[in-house]
Amino acid sequence: MKIHRIVAMALAVLTLSLGAWAQDSSRMMGEGGQVHLKAKIHRKWKIRLPAPATKEVGTLLAFKDGLGVDFKAAVDGEALKLDADGDGVLETSVEGEGGFVVLRHKDHRYGLRLAAAPRWSFTPGTTMNGEIDGVKVQLVDQNLNGRFDDIGEDAIVVGRGKAAAFLSRVIDLGQGHLVNITVSPDGATLDYSPYTGPRGRLALKLDTKGKVLTAVLKSVDGDVSVAFSRPEVSLNLPAGEYRFHSAVLSLGGNRVTARTGRSRTITVKAGGESTFELGGPVKAEFAYVRQGDTLNFSPDNIWFYGRAGEEYYDWAPCGMSPKISVVSKSGREIAEAYFPGSS
Repeated sequence: MKIHRIVAMALAVLTLSLGAWAQDSSRMMGEGGQVHLKAKIHRKWKIRLPAPATKEVGTLLAFKDGLGVDFKAAVDGEALKLDADGDGVLETSVEGEGGFVVLRHKDHRYGLRLAAAPRWSFTPGTTMNGEIDGVKVQLVDQNLNGRFDDIGEDAIVVGRGKAAAFLSRVIDLGQGHLVNITVSPDGATLDYSPYTGPRGRLALKLDTKGKVLTAVLKSVDGDVSVAFSRPEVSLNLPAGEYRFHSAVLSLGGNRVTARTGRSRTITVKAGGESTFELGGPVKAEFAYVRQGDTLNFSPDNIWFYGRAGEEYYDWAPCGMSPKISVVSKSGREIAEAYFPGSS
């Protein structure tokens, strides 16, 4: 079996440029304070999470550390029974393919989007919402443990977009306004203060006919993360080492997802400048077996990598991957193939 590399015709040619600039201090920072957050229930989920998860319900939702109480559960035939108010009684029943339940305890509300197959499981249905100096923030219990304060594991949306980054110790409110944040386990309060450490400015530039639905970076130590969702965005970040985590790209009705792959680290220098490029041209690596005059390919053994080594996969709809051409020595195309990419 051999591994070959070819340049593929990408669904969308992308150029993501990340640069660091000196601090923009055009916005004066206050002394900080505390924000009270309120639960918002989402029966239809629209936020794009950096690491969406699904968790089995089992016999107990162990949410005491976050919501103050554990919630019992049990499977009764094809139905799921839930103690939705934390009093120990399984009073709520969910049947069919799934449903939506709001857990309640004292002032807490926590939405569950439930699915029956293959086993009863849930995904998040709640955000904790508030504003810091007029900038909207939304917290998500991304790791589904009932808490909203897990740095590098839970998620946060800053501003009015839909793209979430991992929950960070420092966030950018825009125009050079970096703040340290600390979240209570139940997500009800958020304390913030001005960030005064070394920083750089990180910009995203997209040179494509397509659209970045979300692109996420995360610091190597897991303390800071940032999400991009517009063609040209610049954000301030603490100086340090970062790595590309994931992205979802769109062109017309087609989508492709990207993950870290082989991408190298990005250095954000204090007051310095650096450039980091992602995207096209996309290269394909694939394994094949030669049997006489026949080349046998498998969709499970093909990998697409961008300029920085990031991996593109999950091409949708199926078959809309870059075109794979087999050419003769004279350059004449003798065969072509489309693969959905690795899963």
